[in-house]
Order: sequence, then C-alpha cells, then structure tokens
Amino acid sequence: MLPEHGSVTSQPSPDEVDEGESLLRRGLKIRKETYGDEHHEVAHSLHLLANLMQYQRKQYAEAERLYTKSLE
Repeated sequence: MLPEHGSVTSQPSPDEVDEGESLLRRGLKIRKETYGDEHHEVAHSLHLLANLMQYQRKQYAEAERLYTKSLE
C-alpha cells in the first residue's frame, strides 16, 4: 500500500524533514541517557542523523562530523 501523500519515491516535504530530524535527535538523546555514549545503538542513531543531514539537508560538514562520531 502506498502512503497517502504520494508514491514511495517522492521526496519528503520540508516539514517532514524537520519532524524526522526532531525525532532522530530525540531518539539519540534517549539512547545516550539509556546506554551511554559508547553503545552501538547510539552509534546507529548518529549514523541515521548523519544520513538525514547528508541527503535531505545537504549539510555535508555536519554529516561528516556525525558519521565520524558514530565510528569513534
């Protein structure tokens, strides 16, 4: 079943990107509080946030910083 807003290949709206970033940051905060900074779940959250920064926001420096942090 396709989403109501269009096809699977459509780009998210700016509001959807904002909401996605907000949810990813909230999830990252919760995982850091729950597991600590060195846990693989925190690294995964950082990686997801970096993907959003790279592919949706086109903020490559921030994406690189988050990718690097996810690998530390």
